[in-house]
Amino acid sequence: MKKFLCFVISVLLCLTFVACGQKEDSNNENQEEEAMLTVDEILSSYSKSKLKCDSFSVSKYMEPYWKSQIIYNETVAFYEEDGSVADKKLMYNPAKILEVRSYDLRTLYVEGTDYEMTESGIKWLTGSAIPTSNFDYYYLDVPFDSNAAFRSISHPDKYVAYNEFNYFIDKTVCVTYIRTEKYNGPEQSYSSKMDGFVNKLKNKENVTMLFYGDSIMEGCNASGYRNTEPNMPKFSELVTSELYAHYGYTGETTITSYNKAVGGWLSSTGVERWNQQIGNIVPDCFVLNFGCNDGTFSASPQSVLTNMRIMINRIKKVNPDCAVILISSFIPNTDAKTSESESMVRNFANNQADYEQAYIDLCEEYDDAVCVELTSFYNWILQRKSFYDIIASGISHPNDFFCRAYAQMIVAKLIED
Repeated sequence: MKKFLCFVISVLLCLTFVACGQKEDSNNENQEEEAMLTVDEILSSYSKSKLKCDSFSVSKYMEPYWKSQIIYNETVAFYEEDGSVADKKLMYNPAKILEVRSYDLRTLYVEGTDYEMTESGIKWLTGSAIPTSNFDYYYLDVPFDSNAAFRSISHPDKYVAYNEFNYFIDKTVCVTYIRTEKYNGPEQSYSSKMDGFVNKLKNKENVTMLFYGDSIMEGCNASGYRNTEPNMPKFSELVTSELYAHYGYTGETTITSYNKAVGGWLSSTGVERWNQQIGNIVPDCFVLNFGCNDGTFSASPQSVLTNMRIMINRIKKVNPDCAVILISSFIPNTDAKTSESESMVRNFANNQADYEQAYIDLCEEYDDAVCVELTSFYNWILQRKSFYDIIASGISHPNDFFCRAYAQMIVAKLIED
C-alpha cells in the first residue's frame, strides 16, 4: 500500500512539473511576442532619417499603429480655456518625443521652447509657436455657410464650425515619438479568408481592387485629396501602394485600383446607382465602406445589411471568387445636428456604432469576406484623444492621421504577419 501511494504521489508530482513547465513556456512565448525594444535600442538601431518624418512617406505612414514602436505624425490640437492651454494625451504614453511639426510638416517646433513631453503626452509651453484653438473657434454665432448651418446639441445657440479645407488642420500639429507601452486595443490581424486573393498577390498576378462607399472612402479629407501639404493620398491609394511594394510588383503586372465612392451616399444610394458607378468592373477584391451617412438618417442595421448583401452578391455574380472587405463606420461629431436648411434636422451621430456587429455577422455568410472593425478602433483611440485631434472637417471627415488607420487596417487583412 505504501509503495502504491508513493507511486501515485510521484506521478502527481511529475504531472504537476510538466504542467507548470508548459505554462511557463507558454508565458515565455507570449512575452516574446510582446517584447518591446527600449528607447536606447531604437535610437542606436535606426538611422536618423528613420527617426523623423518631415514629408509624406508611404512606408512610414503605413507602419501599423498597433505594431510600430515609432508613431509617425500623430495629430493633436491644443485647446485654450480660461487663459491656460490643456496638456494633450497621445495614443500611447510617449517614451521619447522625436519631433513635433506643423500639419504640413514644414515647421519644426523646438522641445523646451514650444513643448515638453509629459507622462501621457505633450505639454504646450508659454510663448510657444504651436497654434492653439478655443471655444469660439469651434462654436460660432454665425455659420460659415448657410447651407451648412449645423447647430450644436450642447450649445443650441451656437453653430458647430465646419470647413473642408485648412481651417482645422491649421490648428493641428504632428507628433512623432517612440512608445514602449504595449498596444491594448482591438485585434488587427490577417484573415485566412483572404487566402485566395492574397495568393494572387504573392504570385504577382494582375488583380483589380474596387473601393466603393461614401465621402470618407472617396478620399475626404486626406491632404492630397485637397491638394494640401503634405499631400498624403486617399487611403485607397495607400492600400494599393503598400500591397504593390510588399508583394514585389515590378511593373510587368499590376494592381489596378478603382475608387467609385461618392460623398453623401448611403448604402441605399450605392444600390440604386450601382450600374452608373460600377459599370463593367470585375474586381478580385471589393472594399465596401458605407454606414456613416446611414447612421445619420437612423437606418436600421438590418436595412443597411440588406443593402450591403445586395452589393456583395452583385460582385459575386460577375466574380464568384472576389474577396470582400467591409469597413465598419466612422462616428461623426456627436455634438452636431444636420443643417437647418434641410426639411428634417437630425443628429449627425445616431446609430452608426450598431452596424459593426451586423457587418461581422454578414461576413460569416461568405467564405471570403472579412470585416475591418473600424468603429472599435475609433472608440479605442477616443479613450485618450479628442475628436478634434483626428478630424479635418469638423463633422465627419478624418484627417491624415486617422485616414491612415483605414489603410493600415485594410492591409492588415491582406498581409500575413
